[in-house]
Amino acid sequence: MNGISWEHFLCDIKQIQNISQHLNDDWEIVSVNNEVSGTYLTKTISLPFAIEGGSNEIIERTIQPPNKFEEEDYLSFESPSQASNSITKQLLKFEYHVLYHISYAVPYLCFNAYKSNGSLLTLDEAWKIFNDFGPLKSNPIQQNMLNILTQMEHPILFKPFLTLHPCRIAEVLHSLPHSQNKVLSFLSSYGPTIYLTFDLEYANQIENNNKETNKFT
Repeated sequence: MNGISWEHFLCDIKQIQNISQHLNDDWEIVSVNNEVSGTYLTKTISLPFAIEGGSNEIIERTIQPPNKFEEEDYLSFESPSQASNSITKQLLKFEYHVLYHISYAVPYLCFNAYKSNGSLLTLDEAWKIFNDFGPLKSNPIQQNMLNILTQMEHPILFKPFLTLHPCRIAEVLHSLPHSQNKVLSFLSSYGPTIYLTFDLEYANQIENNNKETNKFT
């Protein structure tokens, strides 16, 4: 089996949450029930984008890391002749959920993005910002991500979420046989394609914890 067990998933996300608490990185575990796949890892961040007022269409994005931006940090993708006073700068709130898929036996990533008016980023808009402005546009992982980006019902909340379909995640896990936390390895591979990044301190702390554990085995 190229995937991981439910128990392995729980162990990995608990380790991520523990490190997150140390780093003040806001990852939280939500447990709805004791059934398999009844627990998930979640985090919310805000990122600045430019929105065209008349159509509410996203036309540009920031190039700064999450939560570290200023008013002048917006990157324009329009020509000077297209400039308009109707363009407003606002934050998109990204809500990420890391869940376990029973059939594929893998972790997978769901997310939604909310505009300042409360409306959801549509699948077409997601394709636009990740395809045109994606941080790893020329990277093969980015292109693979675009092939599996879809909209599915959240298995716990029963609401539509943008989802990286789990069908190919087992291949990613299989290519990481020495990973000390496969959920983190998966998220570190695919997360940046949808503006989700991890501090290197996660990997450092996991490695240090495993070294300490091995001393007593």
